[in-house]
Amino acid sequence: GVRYDLERVWHVRTVQVPVDRNNVQPRAGFAWDVGGRGRTVVRGGIGVFTQQHLLYPINRGQLEGIDGVMSITLSAASPAMPQFPTTLSTGQLGADRPPRDIVRVSSVLRNPYAVQSAIGVQRSVYGTVVSADLVHLRGHDLLSLVDANAPASVQKPAVRSVAQADASRPLVPAPSTYRGIVTLGNEGRSWYRALQVRASRYHGPVNLVVTYTLARADNLADYELPEDSRNLAAEKGPASTDVRHAATSGATWQVPGAGALTRGWTLAGLLVARSGRPYTVTWGDDRNGTTQNDARPGGRNTR
Repeated sequence: GVRYDLERVWHVRTVQVPVDRNNVQPRAGFAWDVGGRGRTVVRGGIGVFTQQHLLYPINRGQLEGIDGVMSITLSAASPAMPQFPTTLSTGQLGADRPPRDIVRVSSVLRNPYAVQSAIGVQRSVYGTVVSADLVHLRGHDLLSLVDANAPASVQKPAVRSVAQADASRPLVPAPSTYRGIVTLGNEGRSWYRALQVRASRYHGPVNLVVTYTLARADNLADYELPEDSRNLAAEKGPASTDVRHAATSGATWQVPGAGALTRGWTLAGLLVARSGRPYTVTWGDDRNGTTQNDARPGGRNTR
């Protein structure tokens, strides 16, 4: 058989994306020189930061939209099979076309934003500047893709067919109607906590810097279609950018010399070491019957 992906590409629909305008982003910070001698400084701050929209999810709403996309498999003997150079048209398929997956934009789509705060201390110890900071970030209203017509949740490791899953959808798919109704909204959330430690020393021609970060980054329904749109809580897990441990060290040395070939040279070195990023273990099939092929035995990004 030959698979055709039908999409109305001869027109582009303009999607009105409502966003928060005139965003207010208050920020405040402080620094306190303890003792007034410049050796110990306590510092901190908090602020609201508005995030821009990523284009890809919005483009899905523009290109797929309420017309949707469908997949049809035709055999060579089918009367609807086009002969070169004829192209396949929707009129050849009749009224019994398979249900479509569509993408729509929420009427109350807002700009994502984050509240970030930090507090720390810095001290000069025998010519070495040592600092430690605690950083916290909470992301709100992140862009999400959620199937508003998702099938009922399934108890793992149960297996069901697409037909069984479709029968449990609020709108049961039928020919020339819909299956998935993916909605672009603001269900996403994120959390980031970190301890950042830094030491630097500048002594003559030699400069040394060492840093270490202990962090955890989690998110929920952030730009990804959930395995189960009826259970968004199951999507909370480590973010794909979660790096638990990260250490760096660097050094520069201004090479001494006053000759024409020796002056002005600097040698530099950098070492970076960090733990691996998480990933999701999947079964590699569609045992949930959602047609998403993302069935997994456990949580998201748990490895």
